[in-house]
Amino acid sequence: MFAKRIFPGILMLFVFNGYAQYDVLNALPGTWVNVEDDSKMEIWQKTEEGFIGKSIKRGPDGGEQLWESLRIYNDEGELTYEADVRGNEAIVAFRMSFLSEEEVIFSNSTHDFPKHIHYYFVEPNRLKVEVYAQKGEKTIVFNFRKKE
Repeated sequence: MFAKRIFPGILMLFVFNGYAQYDVLNALPGTWVNVEDDSKMEIWQKTEEGFIGKSIKRGPDGGEQLWESLRIYNDEGELTYEADVRGNEAIVAFRMSFLSEEEVIFSNSTHDFPKHIHYYFVEPNRLKVEVYAQKGEKTIVFNFRKKE
């Protein structure tokens, strides 16, 4: 068990049973299809270590092209989001900077773009993902619905 100070005056307690168990992330496993372009999707699964995912684009022939490999896990008491983006030399890690019942934000202030990755569960089968440097500046939004 460890405590994490999210904002001044707010202390949250988390319990680990070998891997991060955050209620908000328990909605993540499954296939999330982009509402604006159904050829783009994120596919997540829960593992013993946390969650692994991939961002893919389906071509006109039905073939899939991997854009990035994703992972969320407990790294020495810190919830960490890693993105291995196609074409980048190194994997980029983001640490959890905000957590609520509906959303989680991962941040890396030293990364060029994005500095923040925001997962917001709008409702059980709708997910909004925003990537940005600073809120309100150059925000890229992905709206997903969970495939049934």
